[in-house]
Amino acid sequence: MLKAPKYGSLHDHLNRQSRGFASGYVFLTFLIVALNIKQICDFLKAEEVEDRRAAENRPPRKSPILRRRDREFFNEYTGTLPGGVADLEVRQERAKARRERASQVAAERAAAAKTSRPKRGKAATKVA
Repeated sequence: MLKAPKYGSLHDHLNRQSRGFASGYVFLTFLIVALNIKQICDFLKAEEVEDRRAAENRPPRKSPILRRRDREFFNEYTGTLPGGVADLEVRQERAKARRERASQVAAERAAAAKTSRPKRGKAATKVA
């Protein structure tokens, strides 16, 4: 966010008409502090909006649609899913089925490669 023109444009050297590491660090510090304050203000404003909606008995806003990788990703190493996923067992079964299908496909490809190599060799000797 620091590099975005909307927030601080850190990458744009034309905004800083000074030289040296020290002045660069000072500008960087100011940008970071300003961005942190902006994020805190945005968070507080969102909380205020949610409190107002709750006080008016309006339903909460729909949660944003999660990306597919966040919805379906299963980390086999830790056996976990991204936060907030309730159906862990279902996701684990899907991942297991995907792994089994992938191993079957790999075995079929290996078997097909073994059977097709001698045929290619015989065809090459017949032509020659």
